[in-house]
Amino acid sequence: MATAPAALHVLATVAQPLGERLLLASVGPIIGAVLGTGLIGLIVWKITDRIQSERTAANILLEQTRADRALETQLRMDVLTTAFTMAGRLYLECNMYMRIKGDSSVTLEEKSKARIALDKHYVDCRAGSMVLQARLEAIFAAEDPAIEWHRIDDLLTVRYMRITGQASDRLYEINAKGFGGKLHSGLSKEELQYDGTIIANYHLAMKALTSLMLTTNVVGVHTP
Repeated sequence: MATAPAALHVLATVAQPLGERLLLASVGPIIGAVLGTGLIGLIVWKITDRIQSERTAANILLEQTRADRALETQLRMDVLTTAFTMAGRLYLECNMYMRIKGDSSVTLEEKSKARIALDKHYVDCRAGSMVLQARLEAIFAAEDPAIEWHRIDDLLTVRYMRITGQASDRLYEINAKGFGGKLHSGLSKEELQYDGTIIANYHLAMKALTSLMLTTNVVGVHTP
């Protein structure tokens, strides 16, 4: 049988784990809840941060795409406006000169001034045409817009030469379809000798040029 001191020691030994167990039982859930909330919060933060980063990257890509498309549209409109302004003005200048030339009420001096103005505009147009063709070749991934512009330039050149009395067999030959293996005006030597044919094909070529400038891929821009 255990003595009194020994019994007290046993009781103390038994009582201590029980107190610790009670303390842990009361404090443990609180610690677990705190640690659990922190861990969940960290996971949520990581996920949110990743989603935000992905959204930021997507927004940057979207803005860049929009900027690329805006630049592409601006390039198309710039060259299209230049082409129509240049070709349209020479076409109208030729029409005006023909009316003045055939008007008996217009003095020779006025006709001479009209011819000088037309000649100057033709030279300016030809210089601008070469620059425009080079731009078209640089801007577009395919040669079609540049080829179609060259066709328009040849048609207007022949028309100018015809109404100013400078047309020749050589002129028709070098601007005819197939010369040097190229399209040029797209018409035969015989067809180039009729203003009506030249004018009709000029209008068709302008429509074709518009379509090509709006649909041909621009260099460095990939449309999805």
